[in-house]
Amino acid sequence: MGRAVVKFGGSNLKNESDLCRLVEIVKLYEEPPVIVVSALFGVTDMIKESLKKVVSSTSEIGKLMEFISENHLSIIENYVSSPVIRESLRSAFLYKLFELRKYLLGINCLGKKPECAEDLILSFGERFTALILNSLLTDHGVDSIMLLPEEIGLVTDGCFGDAVIDFDKAEKRVAEALLTDCAVVIPGFYGVSPAGDVTLLGRGGSDYSAAAVAACIKADYLDLWKDVPGFLSCDPRLVNDAFPLELLS
Repeated sequence: MGRAVVKFGGSNLKNESDLCRLVEIVKLYEEPPVIVVSALFGVTDMIKESLKKVVSSTSEIGKLMEFISENHLSIIENYVSSPVIRESLRSAFLYKLFELRKYLLGINCLGKKPECAEDLILSFGERFTALILNSLLTDHGVDSIMLLPEEIGLVTDGCFGDAVIDFDKAEKRVAEALLTDCAVVIPGFYGVSPAGDVTLLGRGGSDYSAAAVAACIKADYLDLWKDVPGFLSCDPRLVNDAFPLELLS
């Protein structure tokens, strides 16, 4: 069994203990996988809603900071056993949270949200998840590093909000960056423009991130972990008798 790219989405991250369950899944792989993660369930939607109000309200920033802190710090405090790793992770998380707050205050001062700032801010949910999962893997004895899309050269066409990967520019850089024998955790949902700006890959962008990385490194296979038993005939949230499809063309 060769190297895999593994994607865990928000539907796999609804409860505090879910990240620990993902650690156990990662341990099942014979070769250290490349892991692409989404934000915790509901976090990106909350950031998006807050962005609409932050333009004219600083109180909304405090509400968002409290929401994000409660959702992430409880995982850090309750599930990271090593005091050294826990304290290092807590410091790194709070620094990223301060960085997010700084960008939100900038939008409030401007009284508008530039596209580049909106894409950058909406990428923070994935950054938080990747930071915590990487530390959890280390805490459980898994040799792991975190690399950001900007660090591995996941270059896009530069279109804000709905970018596509520029494989001519990205493939070689990503392949070289991921030449490592340990597990790698990458936040999904975004890439970077040729100028270095964060550009979102659209709704469901973490799946796209994972597929793009898999293509760049010529992975043996790509696993998209979901909360359904496979590809279904239709959306089970809308249709009660949706059933798994055995084969796809």
